[in-house]
Amino acid sequence: MQMRCRNRGKASYCLKKGIKVAPEFRRWADFRDWALSHGYEDEDDLEIDRIDNDGDYSPSNCRFVTRKENSRNKSTNRRIKIGRTTKCLTEWCEIFGISRKCFYQRIQRGWDEISALTLPPYRGGKKRGKK
Repeated sequence: MQMRCRNRGKASYCLKKGIKVAPEFRRWADFRDWALSHGYEDEDDLEIDRIDNDGDYSPSNCRFVTRKENSRNKSTNRRIKIGRTTKCLTEWCEIFGISRKCFYQRIQRGWDEISALTLPPYRGGKKRGKK
């Protein structure tokens, strides 16, 4: 977290976006105390995650999540809104039982995102729409 936001020797994503580490997190002891009081344990396989990807590393904007959850919160993920719910493409694909490859093939064929996600994949046998 500190390295991502302060190391000017690397082309840091945080530096480019102006993301900072809040004063409450700059001292190791303060950060450790916050982490332990917010669900972190040494044996956990958890990573720190910023709830708002454009916000700073601060007590009100950070949480601990699994690697899988953290990878779904990247700003580079494709996000799709269905109804009132927005999720990354990978999560929607898991929910609807469709591969990302199938989704992208359908998009290339001109399907809209919702249909490409929600219609079950063709698995052989009778073709849809044919008698």
